[in-house]
Amino acid sequence: MESNIRKLENSLVTIGTGVVILSLWTLFKIILYMIVYLGEIKNMLGTLPHTEAAFVIVLIAAAVVIELVLHCFVGLSAIGEGRGKRKRPVYLIVTGFIIVLYLAAILLELSLLFFFKAISLTFAVSMVIDVTSTGLIIDMFVASVRLRKLKKQKAEKEGAAI
Repeated sequence: MESNIRKLENSLVTIGTGVVILSLWTLFKIILYMIVYLGEIKNMLGTLPHTEAAFVIVLIAAAVVIELVLHCFVGLSAIGEGRGKRKRPVYLIVTGFIIVLYLAAILLELSLLFFFKAISLTFAVSMVIDVTSTGLIIDMFVASVRLRKLKKQKAEKEGAAI
């Protein structure tokens, strides 16, 4: 039991680090999209009144910042739990929310693939990374729940032995 606990703790530290790094990938991906599609973005924003264009830019920036903050919170919380420093369940709720969002994004990307039947390299890379991120976050969620169960069983066992 002790070796399983150590293994899950190490997994949480590793996966939490991966989640933080993938949040940086998300930022990088958005910057790349903006560079690649700068002309289309300018044309789209040019058709809108200035206040609406500014609102769209602020909305996109806010969504990016919120996603970065949530991913960093979840990743750092998993690292903390893996090191035995944190045990708050709030990050598991946020993790569940992120999993739902990732699954919705993957379904949206799949529907776009079937409707438009055109696939670009950036689309393919984005899809692979989204699927990988989803698997990583699900693995982190499962490892955290299993670790909590094992620690609870260990505490009950030690309490019964006394």
